[in-house]
Formats: sequence, structure tokens, C-alpha cells
Amino acid sequence: METSKEKRDVKLFCATYTYSGGIDKTTAISETWGKKCDGLLFASDNSNLETGHMHLPSNSPNGFTYKGMVQRTRTILAYLYDNFLDDFDFFHISGDDVYLIVENLKEFLASDRVKEWDDTEGKYAFSGFVYQHHKYRNREYLAGGSGYTMSKKMLKDFVEGPLQTCDPMRNGPEEDIAISECAQKLTTEQYFVDSRDAVGAYRYHQCPVQHHATFPTREWGIGTFLLGKALKYQEKKYGYPVVYKDAYISNSSVAFHRISAAEMRRYEIFLYLDGHPEC
Repeated sequence: METSKEKRDVKLFCATYTYSGGIDKTTAISETWGKKCDGLLFASDNSNLETGHMHLPSNSPNGFTYKGMVQRTRTILAYLYDNFLDDFDFFHISGDDVYLIVENLKEFLASDRVKEWDDTEGKYAFSGFVYQHHKYRNREYLAGGSGYTMSKKMLKDFVEGPLQTCDPMRNGPEEDIAISECAQKLTTEQYFVDSRDAVGAYRYHQCPVQHHATFPTREWGIGTFLLGKALKYQEKKYGYPVVYKDAYISNSSVAFHRISAAEMRRYEIFLYLDGHPEC
């Protein structure tokens, strides 16, 4: 894990969508990776000073249910734009079942690759893991499981542009597809920056580490099924070599998905603590 402060000298805001039933997970986030973010938001269905949850309205007829995620995410992006745009360099948006390795994410965001990409006219630092659309095989999106990260430049142009005009009344659970489709309207260039490391291993993970470490020898249901399809899609479209297991998991990984509160604390022990007093 990168330890040079100079290589992590970016300000990162972590925005997490949750609800009042997710307090166990957001408490674990606050105790672990959340305190390493420069800014932290738990966008919820109600406000609670003790848990740090903040009520952000949902414009969806489905309210704060899973089917209201598109409108909830639009609200979060507008809120970040209105209140934090000038104070942070990057914004990571994810659910409450993610473990984020903040130091590695900052190192990646501060890299020459990301800086040069974002500094290029018509390109935006938008990073995550590319999934193939499950209905339209020639379409793709950055998967919301691990979350996705956008630069200040992208947040500004996205909220001032596509957020206003790109299917603003859209409803449903697939916020990652909606945000990615609208992000593609920002540019005629590739709409995301390659987030793999120097040897082609992946940083943004859609499953827990044990799933990635054993797939495809072991199948883990829909998560690894979609992962396998995504890797083959990326190979065909972008020429990324298909890799598995140790070759798939980057030493500078930034996010794992489908992580319980107990697993977040366990990851924290493995990564940062001696482990004996905690165990």
C-alpha cells in the first residue's frame, strides 16, 4: 500500500447512499475507512446526528427504496455540486456495503495517468469497473457496486449539463447505468479513465476479496457470473487481457463490494492493525 503523502495529495469526498436501516454498516464505515476521507456523507431517508445520516430528498415515486436509486443519486450529485464542488478534487459515490482503501484510491487519483486524462480537453476523470449492459450487449457502464469516482471537473460539467437534460425523470434501481449513459454525453472521447494498474490488474472490485481470489475455479453466483462476462467484454472492446485470481486483484486495489459491517472491521484489522487485541 502506498505510504508517500506526496503521492496522495488530493482531497477526496466520499458520498455513501444508505437508509435508516443501514446504521450498522455506516457505523462500521465511520470506524474504518470513512475517517480517512477528507469529506464524508451518508445520504439517507432521515437525519440523525448520532449516526451522521443526512436526509436528502428523493424525487422518485419509489421514495428511498431500491427502485428509487436513479433519482436519489441525481440528488446526491446535485448536493455535492451545490455544497462541496470547490473544496474537493474528487468525489467517490457508492453504497453502504463497500470497503474503500482510501490511501490507494488517493494514490491512483493523484497519478500522472489520471491528471493527464482530466487535463485533456474533452476528457474527464471518471473511474470504476466497466460492465457490459445486461440487455443491450453493445452498451456498457461503470458498475455501481464498488462505486465510481469523478473529478471536480466532471462533477461540474455533469451537473451543469447532462444532469439537467439526460432523461431527468428516469426512475429505477440501475443508477450506475443511468449515470454512465449520461456521462457518455459529456464527451466524444472514451468516457472513463482506465483504472487498472501497471500490470493490468484491477482496482475496483464488484465482489468480496475471497470471491475474486477463487474465481473462476469457484463460482459465486450472479456476482462472478457478471464479472466473467465483463472481463470478456473488456477484452473484446478494449483489448484488456482477461486475468483472474492474483493477477486480477491489484496490489493497489481501492474498493470491494458486498461487504458486511463485520467484514469491514475484519478488513481493517488485516490491513492496518496488529490484530491480537482486536481478535
